Amino acid sequence: MQPNTNQLSAITSVNRRSLVLAGAGSGKTHVITQRILHLIDNFDIAPHKILALTFTNKAAKEMEQRFITLQSKTQAVSFTTFHSFGAKFLRQYGHYIKLNRFFSIYDDTDQIATLKQLYPDEPQSQLIEWRYYINRAKDYALTIDEFHQVHQNPAQFQRIFQSYQAQLRHNNSVDFGDLLYLPLLILQQNPDLQQSVRQQWKAILVDEYQDTNRTQSALLENIMHQETFLMVVGDEDQSIYNFRGADTTAILTFSERFAPVELIKLEENYRSEAHILATANQLIQHNTQRLGKHLFTQKPPLAEKVEIHQFSTEEEEARWIIHHIEENIEYSEIAILYRTNAQSRIFEKLLTEKRIPYQIIGSIKFFAREEVKLSIAVLTILINPADEIAFRRILTTPSRGIGKKSIDLLMNYHENQSVTSLLESSIQAPVHKKAMQALQLIYQVYHQLQQNLGSSEPLSHLFMQLMTELGIIEYYTAKDLTDGTDRLQNIYEIKNLLSPYENSTESLGYFLESINLQSEAVDSSTPQARIKLITIHNTKGLEYDSVFVTGMEQQLFPKIDPYDPGGDAELEEERRLCYVAITRAKKHLFLSYAQRRYLHGRSLYQTPSQFLHELYNDTYVSTTSHITNSPTSASESYTPAQETFMVGRWVRDEDYGVGVILNCTLSKAGHLVLTIEFKDKVATFLPEFRYLEPVIMPDTN
Repeated sequence: MQPNTNQLSAITSVNRRSLVLAGAGSGKTHVITQRILHLIDNFDIAPHKILALTFTNKAAKEMEQRFITLQSKTQAVSFTTFHSFGAKFLRQYGHYIKLNRFFSIYDDTDQIATLKQLYPDEPQSQLIEWRYYINRAKDYALTIDEFHQVHQNPAQFQRIFQSYQAQLRHNNSVDFGDLLYLPLLILQQNPDLQQSVRQQWKAILVDEYQDTNRTQSALLENIMHQETFLMVVGDEDQSIYNFRGADTTAILTFSERFAPVELIKLEENYRSEAHILATANQLIQHNTQRLGKHLFTQKPPLAEKVEIHQFSTEEEEARWIIHHIEENIEYSEIAILYRTNAQSRIFEKLLTEKRIPYQIIGSIKFFAREEVKLSIAVLTILINPADEIAFRRILTTPSRGIGKKSIDLLMNYHENQSVTSLLESSIQAPVHKKAMQALQLIYQVYHQLQQNLGSSEPLSHLFMQLMTELGIIEYYTAKDLTDGTDRLQNIYEIKNLLSPYENSTESLGYFLESINLQSEAVDSSTPQARIKLITIHNTKGLEYDSVFVTGMEQQLFPKIDPYDPGGDAELEEERRLCYVAITRAKKHLFLSYAQRRYLHGRSLYQTPSQFLHELYNDTYVSTTSHITNSPTSASESYTPAQETFMVGRWVRDEDYGVGVILNCTLSKAGHLVLTIEFKDKVATFLPEFRYLEPVIMPDTN
């Protein structure tokens, strides 16, 4: 592929600072890999002095594979994610903060478990709130003096934050935020090390720069020096992760902060047809917080338009889409997009009835499953015996006759000892006989098999031996038979993932790091043509011939609170999200909305999304109404019973899962107010403004 004029400008730039605004489908990966080759060949930069940073393992691997096709020097170039870079940094320099190189990496559930260790009497909802503020403090690279920016009681939050960090150190563990936050602190507090690290990189390239948070931006500044070639590639119009801490101002202010900067715009799109690009351009021009670009294509225009379809109800919307798919399109090239997870329900129901194969992208994270986390815990203790969270998992699954009280007694009794020391001296612990026997069994198994770490026996065999002797294989074999689940298969998938790794402490450490940093799902099923059901936030980097964007209704998409005084920024992010949805389509784009939809616990009259008005241009967009009945009669079968919201009834919320209604009251304004107990939180909602799906019983999966 020959680069176009603007791509060539980015590839051959002589400037040490450059910002590449890369529109959707504009070939940015090609530009980055060609730029690296150009730096090697024309600026005499050694490959091992080049760092390419991105946000997902998938993107890093794709970039590396593209580079392999160009030349043979790939092994020396570092293609990595921000978090993998941080983990490697901590393995090398963690001793500056007394962190053992075989530390564990905690996910969000491990964070809650750690806070529970510290504050056992606090409700789950409080722990979740604290976790949120801890993560934000790390995303924003805040010092203790700046905690007031994220918490209204900074003194209290300081105590919580510091005790949490101390417990992580005790467990020889870090959380995901620490993978960026701690390297930044180490560099800022150790000028000699900072100077040394800055000399490591002569060129740094950053992909998806619009998704960086403040800590990532600061870390970037601390690993580069004045002579470093820095190129950041991003698209402010695709910045959709503000709720995760992404800071759009990083890309908007880059030219001022790193001046002088060469600005290059990649506006030629190689993915989508002209009518789709025109619609995307028409929509996004309504945003004010942007640097500006206009997508175009050299493809000859097709004799078709973006289609807007109006329906009476969400069921009619779904039935029409599925009927249209059956008649016209290859399954593997179709995506049905929606703003909230709950919207997939009607499509799943109808696709199942029609026996049409489908896949929900991003719905279940493989590495978050109970049996997978237990498998990782079993391996973790081999090299990080200080990890109390992993140890607690092994103690409690399967049931070993050790209750929570006994575990807490053990942990308190040996507060300043590692798990290994705890097991070795467990005979002195104040627990009953059955618990003592279980502890001794675990110790014997680990003591015996730890001797085999580094032997000629394959690591995967050692893993299965551990899982068998700890009773875990037997436990899940029985559980699969009684529950009709397939958890054992997921354990064997971990065994398969272990196969390429040699049996050594170092190799096991690398394996656990790669697993803990893995964000993509593992799918061991046989590939087949399947329709994709995806929330729009999960579509970044994906593309399909035909895309259906559903639920284009006000307060659903854009999903904003009409009473929020800070709604302008949220509206712009929702508009960017719609822009991302539109630019996933290569050939055909369908936008749809319903007059009535089951939302907030009742069947409500809906108004079309303002985005439909903003993107409309009769040259590129057509509208079709499928209204055959009055909205009321058309939705009668879809209206829940009046007693849907009663104390004791179960409902499902897209964020918190399944919960039971504890209380129903009316506000002074006459709005129904529900108090609901979820697994991790007790929350109060106005169902008029929140989608709550009635369920017959709690989902225990």
